[in-house]
Amino acid sequence: MADEPKAVFYADVIEEQGRVLGDKPYVMHDDRKVSFAGFDRATCRAANGLAAQGAKPGDGIAVLMNNCVEYLYLFYGMPRGSFYSVPINVALKGEGLRYILTHSDVKYLVVDEALYPRFAELEAPVGAIEKVFVRRTTEEPLPTGTIPLEELLDAPSERPQVALDPEAMTHLMYTSGTTGFPKGVVNRNRSMNIDGFKLLTSIVYKPDDVLYTCLPLFHANALMLTAGFAMVAGLPFGLEHRFSASRFWASVRRYGGTTFNALGAMVPILMKQPEKPDDADNPVRMVFSAACPANLWEAFEKRFGVKIFEGYGAVDGGGVLIWNLGDGP
Repeated sequence: MADEPKAVFYADVIEEQGRVLGDKPYVMHDDRKVSFAGFDRATCRAANGLAAQGAKPGDGIAVLMNNCVEYLYLFYGMPRGSFYSVPINVALKGEGLRYILTHSDVKYLVVDEALYPRFAELEAPVGAIEKVFVRRTTEEPLPTGTIPLEELLDAPSERPQVALDPEAMTHLMYTSGTTGFPKGVVNRNRSMNIDGFKLLTSIVYKPDDVLYTCLPLFHANALMLTAGFAMVAGLPFGLEHRFSASRFWASVRRYGGTTFNALGAMVPILMKQPEKPDDADNPVRMVFSAACPANLWEAFEKRFGVKIFEGYGAVDGGGVLIWNLGDGP
């Protein structure tokens, strides 16, 4: 009987791209550039760091942070130690925040310094949380009883000596909760369709493409469809802090983005900006949009010199994507 093919997990992709692509830039954020090899090492440090804090395989960590490279280290690093992460909407507070932190059964929390008061306002104890790590952005003293995120990430960069289980949970992605409490959608090592990702990115992207996103990393669009696809395709991507209509195109030009994903609301917002003679003088060739208003589709393409492709997917959709091949609206 022939041997079954070895399962390929996303951690394997990160390690392989780090080995093959080395110092090629992967993520660009502000003035920081992290190479594929550097990202491989950083994700290992994240997993090894949580293990050094006492975490056991199967433990979870919640991430309540704004866009930053450390977010990516944690999200893509945790599965390398057989831990799972829970990206949390930074707009949540009060009982909405408590629900996610409790329902997800996480033992650890990483939170931005500016967002820590929201956690502190919750009556302790909060779920099963044992330790809180804070990403500092000022020189203010750390909140009492917390640990600096740097301490978690200051760990050996060798590959964690953990056998990866196909059934091990990698992350919980919560739905928006429009019809009730948010639902935690379970993702496992085997859920990552690596072959599908490779096929799709080979069709969609060119070797010299640079991806760009200003969407929040707690959303699958930026976290998976930009950061994830860029890793699989071996392409760099620019990560902005947030969406700003007035600064959007300047940010795209700064990172040299040739493609970005847009939510439907972004199109009319950008169209309302005052027209400029250089609107079409940007490096973007292709936009992946969701719910682009039909009446603005062709006008947006013409004004900014881009091609729109429409797509739709859902966090709880089982990985199914519906694509328009650029023949809309």
